[in-house]
Amino acid sequence: MIAVRTLFILALVFVMLFSTEAATGCVHKVLKSMRVICENVDNHSLLKKAHQCCKSSCSMDDMWALCHE
Repeated sequence: MIAVRTLFILALVFVMLFSTEAATGCVHKVLKSMRVICENVDNHSLLKKAHQCCKSSCSMDDMWALCHE
């Protein structure tokens, strides 16, 4: 029984770490793209918009629109 609990907890931790890494990777990729698309926009604002893009899976056109709103 203890082994089953341990395996369950390890699997849960692995899934949590994997999903966090995937989200961080998305934000990093979107942020790199937005730095090119969005000129003269501060990093804090870009980071917030990158998080928003990752949640909604936005396209390049959506990124451009977010930069210029």
